[in-house]
Amino acid sequence: MTRQTPIELSLVPLARGQPLLLLVEPPESGRSDPDGQAYFVEPRRYRGRLVAREGNLLWVDLLPGQVEADPLHHGESALVQTWRDMDARYLLRTNVEVIEGAAVGFVGLRVHACTRWQEREFVRVPVLTDPMPATLVDHRGRELPIRLQVTDLSATGLRCVITLLQSLPPGEGRTGGAPRPGDEVLGQLRLPEAAQTHAFRARIVRIVTEAAERTAWSVGAMFVELAPTAREQLIRFALHVQRELRRRGVLA
Repeated sequence: MTRQTPIELSLVPLARGQPLLLLVEPPESGRSDPDGQAYFVEPRRYRGRLVAREGNLLWVDLLPGQVEADPLHHGESALVQTWRDMDARYLLRTNVEVIEGAAVGFVGLRVHACTRWQEREFVRVPVLTDPMPATLVDHRGRELPIRLQVTDLSATGLRCVITLLQSLPPGEGRTGGAPRPGDEVLGQLRLPEAAQTHAFRARIVRIVTEAAERTAWSVGAMFVELAPTAREQLIRFALHVQRELRRRGVLA
């Protein structure tokens, strides 16, 4: 299931260097031939990166070799796709307004409308659970007892604070027990106001922050084992929280 939401251009991730995909459909696509049959033409594809944004005008540098083979034209409609990892795709309806040199591939696109396409599995919402016992399986295969507190959640993964519950073995030093990407977390997840717990295994994909005393870390992890029924409950929970945040004006 995909959720489509019209949004303001200011909410689209458009940092300098953001990858973009342009889909340019010829104006004759979708028209009817003499027999009354509609025909469609495959859109031309161009890849590039955002250079700058001036109001609703996007300056885009297309990758070399594309425009020479299939040039863009003033006034053409272009559907621009961009994305934010683990979040959503963003579609921008634009027109080609400026072309800086026929073969350079530097163009100005005027934006008319924006839409967020969000797969419901990627809906990520803030949540704060009570600290719970869990296990960290490190890169050596050791199982270390930890305390786990979830700070945000989606059906694909979670962000949590991990706290070590035991001293490091002699000779390990201050960093020997520190979690690292690739380590796994095993635990039981309980959603707020729910009685049932769900066993999960998640792989750490990034270290967000660490405490000064190096006993607690905020990490991002992706589920590698989670029952389908539990995943569906997470989806419904995340969508419910998202609706509430939007109703209260906290989330766009």
